[in-house]
Amino acid sequence: MDYESSQYLQGYKPADYKLSAAVYFVSNPNQIDKVINTVKKSKIDWKQTDLVKNSKAFEAVSSSVTSFKQIINVLTFSIIIGSIIVLSLILMFWLRERIYEIGVLLSLGISKAMIISQFILELVIISVFSMALASISGSYISTMVFKGFIKGGQQQDSSSAIFENIVPHLHASTILMTYGILLIIILLAVVGSSSIILHKNQKIF
Repeated sequence: MDYESSQYLQGYKPADYKLSAAVYFVSNPNQIDKVINTVKKSKIDWKQTDLVKNSKAFEAVSSSVTSFKQIINVLTFSIIIGSIIVLSLILMFWLRERIYEIGVLLSLGISKAMIISQFILELVIISVFSMALASISGSYISTMVFKGFIKGGQQQDSSSAIFENIVPHLHASTILMTYGILLIIILLAVVGSSSIILHKNQKIF
């Protein structure tokens, strides 16, 4: 409803400039109490004005996001453990295919540590390209998933505008931390799978 019509229904003239209700939003919902205290210090006739805090929409979505974060943490931990197991099994088959190459390298006097370092270097080179691709696609996919989660968890009312501009950001620190975890997975998987094969006597080769 436009302003002139609202004035007419309440018996006011457009020039009276009277409001029966107004809704204001804050950029940071965590600061809503501070904002309210600041507003109450202004020169307004509070005998004829009521200031009501309505943070139900934020609290509802905040609770959903907290639950979602806990699920993500559990999934992340499970994925890390699963990645170590799966990558170790894949590397074992991969190393078996290169068992004669390993035997030649050992016969040439190349140490086991150098051989393992070579395998790690090969996987690190692959991981760099994989991480770059994952960073580009991950930012887009995470935004779509998060938007869908927010829209599914909030009520369809005027308060939904609070969360329309929420966009998850993929920071450089997050990328570096994720890549660090990936390197640890590679290291553990390579050392674990390589030690099984390299532990055998060189005569087997």
